[in-house]
Amino acid sequence: MTTLNNLDGINSTGGIVRQLRILTQSGAVVSPVSGKMLLLAAAAAGSGAAINSTASTQRLATGAGAGEIAFDVVDVAAGDTFTATLGAPGAGLPSVGVGVSTNGNDASNTTVTGPNSYSLSVVGGKKGVAASGVASANGGDGGTGGTGGTARVLRFPGGRGGNVTNAAGTARIATGGGGVNAMGLTAQTGTRAGDSSTTNSTAAVATGGGAPGGRGGDRTGTGTGNTGGAGAGGNAADNALTAGPNIKGLAVTASPADIVAALATYGIDFFGGGIAGDDSSNAGGGGALGGRTDVAAAGQLAGNFAASAGVVAVTGVGSAGSGTPGFAAGSGGVVASNAATLAAVPAGGKALFVAIFIEET
Repeated sequence: MTTLNNLDGINSTGGIVRQLRILTQSGAVVSPVSGKMLLLAAAAAGSGAAINSTASTQRLATGAGAGEIAFDVVDVAAGDTFTATLGAPGAGLPSVGVGVSTNGNDASNTTVTGPNSYSLSVVGGKKGVAASGVASANGGDGGTGGTGGTARVLRFPGGRGGNVTNAAGTARIATGGGGVNAMGLTAQTGTRAGDSSTTNSTAAVATGGGAPGGRGGDRTGTGTGNTGGAGAGGNAADNALTAGPNIKGLAVTASPADIVAALATYGIDFFGGGIAGDDSSNAGGGGALGGRTDVAAAGQLAGNFAASAGVVAVTGVGSAGSGTPGFAAGSGGVVASNAATLAAVPAGGKALFVAIFIEET
């Protein structure tokens, strides 16, 4: 039995957690007690862009934005039913041949409805874009602007995909997707993917994805090369492969053991560290993937609420598939130079609904 004390909306003597429900597809939950429902709703994310070009010019593919997230405390009676309609993530992109440039896709919104005219919505993340022969391209916006909920509701916009500026010459640049703002960081930038502003005319850059605790690493100045993914404990390093730490500031992908032990009650692990650039590992909970070159990342998995990274195929040999993002997080963009086939870009992260029912004591 787990007790909660002094949480906004719960009386001063606390409460007992009676049930945890996690929905990854649309459905309904029924309150087993009279008391409070702690609600988390995270909208789905957009998908990243892809470009596979032989052109002797800039080739850019940006990552998608994460979905908006909301938290609420709702008064409930035993038997109250709440319906969660989870919007679809931005559809992934199929494998494409030489000469194809394709934007990603936007995600749909998610809604929760219940008794006493209760209604809450969160907005899905937006697509990444593909471009050639231009100096800049923006990542997909994070979801923002949802409505409804009680007077206690807290909502935070999704992190945006990585932006590209100052691209020159024959630069090939792919940015990561945005992470979910589950910790209430600043606007759409606190959990964004890494940006690229390098002026290197032959740069090959893939930036890391965003995570609940920070942003992916940026590539700046005249440099080239990839950057790491963010972690639950902070940003990835700029102009380096180093990933962001876990929630306790440790440079490891694993979530702290004491936090993991509590997840039997609270459900979602998003407290791990990110993956370094060029690393083929899977991330821990809350860890974003790092940018990669010349190796398909299609088998990599980002942590919950964390994004996949940009991937660049420089040699034209093989493919540059992107990794799979966590719940509600954006997928990264992929760039190839005359690859026979550019591997698929995964869909954006799926929407998520969590309800914790509490009997007040």
